[in-house]
Amino acid sequence: MGIHNKRMISCILTAVLALSGTAVFADTEQMPEEKPLVYFHANMFDDVSGQEYYYDAVEYAVQKGLMTGMGENQFSPDLTVTRAQLLLILWNLSGRPDAPLSEETDKPWYSAAAAWGSESGVSSYETEELEQPITRGEMGELFYRYAGHQGFDIGKIDSLQQFSDADLLQEAQGEAMGWLVQQGIVEGYPDGTLKPEQAVSRGDFAVLLYHFCQKLMPEELQDVPVFAGAQTMSAVVMDTQLGNFWAKAGEITASDDIERVIAVTWCAEDQSDMSWKELELREDGSYGGLIQAADHQFHFGTYTVDFYLQLSNGMQLPLGRTSVLLEGKESQARVWTQVYRVYDQAGWDLYSCYNWVVQNTSYQKLPIPLVPPEGYTEAEWYALQSFELGQGNCYCYAAAFYYLALGLGYDAHFIQGQVGLARGGYGPHGWVIINIDGSSYICDPESQDDIGRYNFYMQPAGSPVLRYRWE
Repeated sequence: MGIHNKRMISCILTAVLALSGTAVFADTEQMPEEKPLVYFHANMFDDVSGQEYYYDAVEYAVQKGLMTGMGENQFSPDLTVTRAQLLLILWNLSGRPDAPLSEETDKPWYSAAAAWGSESGVSSYETEELEQPITRGEMGELFYRYAGHQGFDIGKIDSLQQFSDADLLQEAQGEAMGWLVQQGIVEGYPDGTLKPEQAVSRGDFAVLLYHFCQKLMPEELQDVPVFAGAQTMSAVVMDTQLGNFWAKAGEITASDDIERVIAVTWCAEDQSDMSWKELELREDGSYGGLIQAADHQFHFGTYTVDFYLQLSNGMQLPLGRTSVLLEGKESQARVWTQVYRVYDQAGWDLYSCYNWVVQNTSYQKLPIPLVPPEGYTEAEWYALQSFELGQGNCYCYAAAFYYLALGLGYDAHFIQGQVGLARGGYGPHGWVIINIDGSSYICDPESQDDIGRYNFYMQPAGSPVLRYRWE
């Protein structure tokens, strides 16, 4: 059924009517070692439900390899069918006679089907007409010609007097539609019309194709064995401080080329934090990727992981499900996610990180102290003002640099003390002290930003540029 609760996974694939059906592995939670195949069902498409009149027809057409999706896990039932697409289906029904040995060609994808249609007398369209939408009247004529070409009895024809718009049919179309109605392949609309000039939608076309095959060739078409599955699926916690785990699907088999494998994950019971990640192909043939709490509102608890595989025809198939308990703290994960973001930008160097704080934080007057929300320390909340908002007071500058120094392995301390004022006395101030080989050094990124003519990086604690005092 598509992504959980029918949520779409975006992709850039598109496809035309193609020649494969689909079978998939069932949900693999608590499955036996050998995962059995279950066959495709139409509501695996995100835009097809069991309540639609074309549901059974879509399922049949895909299972018999006559139609498939249009990319992004959509069947697109309302999209119009072109003349070329219909010829492709009829050519496929005929067993693809005179198919080229190689598909590597600069000719249009429908060239072989179009040539067959012209040579067999099924089609009389000019090349430039083939990519136009086909009407219901034209569709009936092509099916009628195809039936004659295949040797079906096409002698019994309905008069069509019961349809109020039958006079809109051209002569050849009237004969064709009369035969389709007589065979029970076409029934018309509830308002007593045939709508012969209306363009054919993919949903309507699937219904006609279903009736045609069931009436005239019920035993001739076999299910196409297209499948996908994974024997192993796992989720392993990697880092509780950052809040992440590794999702992996291995021993994957598929009858068609694999376009990508996706992990859809959530922690919240209502799935409000749902996110998806495309997994990377590993050297051992498995697909894996790092799932981060940062992409799920920094939630901690039990994560559900649904794996999906997308074939090259654009169809998305469920591989199975696993779960993992991710323990940690939201506050800690938020801070350390930002710390590693800075490392990616500035590099793993203390002075570069110091300069990053100076250059990427602008001063903003805030209450002293700034009261953090429940679950956060003052240092964490101050640091996040700098990391996430790019602004804050001296405590924010200092707290951000404090965590950057800690992450690099330094003996760093976030200080909330006092500093001498130009007008005399002392005022509240925040900075960082770093201890190296028994000596203490002051780093004060806010003062560097405010009075940068002095060096406030790694000043000896006993002889700073400013007068600092702390307990």
